Amino acid sequence: MIIEKSHQINKILEKLSKKRVAIVTHENPDGDGLATAIAFCFCLRELYEAQPMIIMDSPFPSFLEFLIHRKVRIFSYKQYIAKFRKNIDYLIVLDCHEKKRVDCDIKIFDIINKALVIDHHVTKKNDLIPSSDYYLDSHAACTGVMIHRFMNKKIKEYIKRFP
Repeated sequence: MIIEKSHQINKILEKLSKKRVAIVTHENPDGDGLATAIAFCFCLRELYEAQPMIIMDSPFPSFLEFLIHRKVRIFSYKQYIAKFRKNIDYLIVLDCHEKKRVDCDIKIFDIINKALVIDHHVTKKNDLIPSSDYYLDSHAACTGVMIHRFMNKKIKEYIKRFP
């Protein structure tokens, strides 16, 4: 399903409370993919009480190590499978809409029921992942901007809790 309004994503995210959520981005991730994945992972944990983790098989780029937050868990696909035995409730694919370009073994799509894809790249209909929800905007500067659209209100509420 193509999601047209950002508030529809919040309805999806509300259902992720206490769920194990895997977040992936594209192979050889760049600043947009990694920063968005890390920020989204933190927000899912803090704002929605989900159990998110990032799965990536590429080495983490050393020039982006400043992005890593202590509450963000990052696993390779093999590490994830060894530790959690394929137990993923939901998959979120960021900055990538093609199954063949994710930065982990594509078998991850065989062990999930549902995925949410958030991407700002021009999309070809034949590249879409079946049974996934899509929030796409080829006019957005980056995926982080797209996430800011639907997380902004929730983040502001979260910040108000701290004096």
